[in-house]
Amino acid sequence: MFQVAQAYEIKSVWKEESGKAGKQYLVVLKADEYNAGDSVVIFGKNKTKLSVRSFDLGGMTVYGYEGFDIAGADDFYNLTLTVVEKDQLMTVQLQGSNPKYKHSLVYRKHDSPKSLEFANEAVTVAYKEFARVDAMIDPKDLNEFKKQLALLKRKLGYGATDNWDTKVPFPVYDLQIEIYWKQSPANKSFAKEAIRADGTDAISKALRLGNQWLDEAAVPRPEDMDPELAYSYYREKAKLFEKTNLKKGAEKFIRYEIANAYTFPCEDFFIGYTDWTWVLQDGSTFSYNPSLECD
Repeated sequence: MFQVAQAYEIKSVWKEESGKAGKQYLVVLKADEYNAGDSVVIFGKNKTKLSVRSFDLGGMTVYGYEGFDIAGADDFYNLTLTVVEKDQLMTVQLQGSNPKYKHSLVYRKHDSPKSLEFANEAVTVAYKEFARVDAMIDPKDLNEFKKQLALLKRKLGYGATDNWDTKVPFPVYDLQIEIYWKQSPANKSFAKEAIRADGTDAISKALRLGNQWLDEAAVPRPEDMDPELAYSYYREKAKLFEKTNLKKGAEKFIRYEIANAYTFPCEDFFIGYTDWTWVLQDGSTFSYNPSLECD
């Protein structure tokens, strides 16, 4: 049993005006060890069963002013939240990958003792799952490994944080200000085809951004690169996960680790950096793309 003890702080609780089953309440939570910024949990009873969905907002903050909007996602829905009346009324659009899974919801602020108690019950469910995934060392299947990747993305967010070098398990580059994460759905071609040296396979066509595949040792030094080009190579082992708790899952479920290397000119020097994409066994992908800025 995974314990949740003061792991979160509730900012506000909201009630859905139509009483939509399983989505009757929404709670906004402050940043914590599992969320780089605010997060949203939508919950409620569907008949007698408690339904809980926690949405990653990418490290952003939810503000209460009129017109504010923010996007997020969980493992099924994309979420768009918009404040209609300052600190009082918001709309939420939920859209699944299948167009038929779509919901338009209206939430009014509802910080009553009863709703707060219900919110704590729902949030505890979500946070016990975070704790379980965070402690996982050897995921039993690909779906569990994907949960590890999603939690990593959720914990790190998109923007620079204090002690970034110790928090991000992948390379952090000089002048890096942001991370762009991307997870794509399963792809049959990516799952079945092997990468070919001539680049005629589906993976190369989609994910190799350089003109050809290079040996890793043949990638030029940053000062010798063309700033307009990418320099691409791949590995059949996911080396970047070797010093993380995702190591065993990466060994079991990642087919390829793909690197697109670049040079970033700033004043009179050059910084080398790399965009990384991992192709999983089902052909889905997970990407880590650093963003640099010359200050």
